[in-house]
Amino acid sequence: MSWLDKKIRRVAVLMSTYNGEKYIDDQIRSIAGQVVSQDVQVRLYVHDDGSTDHTLNMLKALKLEFQELITIITEPSKNVGVKASFFSLIKSPSITADYYFLSDQDDIWEKHKISDFLELFSEMSKDKPCGVYSDLWIADKNANSTGEKMSQIAHWKKGIIDFKFLSFDYRVVGCAFAINNAARLEFKNSVSLDLINSVNMHDSFLALLISATGELHLLDKPTVYYRQHEGNVIGALKKRETITQKINKAIAVPGQLIHDDVCIGDLVEKNHIKTNDGVESIISIYRKYYDANGFTERLRAAVRVYPLMHHRRRWLHFILMIFIHTNEYTTQPWIGTNR
Repeated sequence: MSWLDKKIRRVAVLMSTYNGEKYIDDQIRSIAGQVVSQDVQVRLYVHDDGSTDHTLNMLKALKLEFQELITIITEPSKNVGVKASFFSLIKSPSITADYYFLSDQDDIWEKHKISDFLELFSEMSKDKPCGVYSDLWIADKNANSTGEKMSQIAHWKKGIIDFKFLSFDYRVVGCAFAINNAARLEFKNSVSLDLINSVNMHDSFLALLISATGELHLLDKPTVYYRQHEGNVIGALKKRETITQKINKAIAVPGQLIHDDVCIGDLVEKNHIKTNDGVESIISIYRKYYDANGFTERLRAAVRVYPLMHHRRRWLHFILMIFIHTNEYTTQPWIGTNR
């Protein structure tokens, strides 16, 4: 069978930009230079989120150069923030594909990234929500690798990353994450803008949803040069924080994680979505804490949550969860709601 007889596999790369003039050219050229087989069609869809620098002009110039590769999306026309911007791309009725790759504006992709992801997707079901995420090279502001991988500095543990694990961990990094069309449709049909604005991030919530209802797999190799610079929204390296910021983060992180887990429970119940084995019982544990009134109920609920924690500072979060209802502090002070 020749490649002409094969069904074209359509890949949509979704990118949100905001004042990215320093890095956008490098990233788009790394996407344009992807090495893929002839039956793979790659298209890049960019939503500019109200840039005030030369990002939009650079995008228009790159579109002239790469023509059909790039589609610039201008709605929403005002600055809505990174979560709502990606949300609009994932929900857009004008974008249709078999696979959807999330992309930051300031990284550089390994030239075989798309091919490596598609090879792993080919072993997975097309009929249920599936996602693939990879490791990343930590890079400096010039996109030179530091020699360290995300899995090293974040102390990734090997093994299955299921809902139980992700329910108390932000493992998946959006710029190294892709989903199939079944996952996109599930997200598109069940997630509202109000919901996405209330969760930690669009990518971590999407990964959590897939782990609850489908399959999530790790490509155990770096496929992205994850550029670290002063403009990172989140980034891989620790930023200098005040004592107040550290305290706010320590309180808000467990509350936000539990909030997102409960949101998954509400979402699957409302939309009658079947979950994987054990998911509902895990959500019920978090819901007990979420709905707790008073110290005694919080204590009992936190004791049940503790075995689900697996990071090095779980004892600190456990103590805070007992004495403070951490769900009241899910305002994300460690990342903000905008760029």
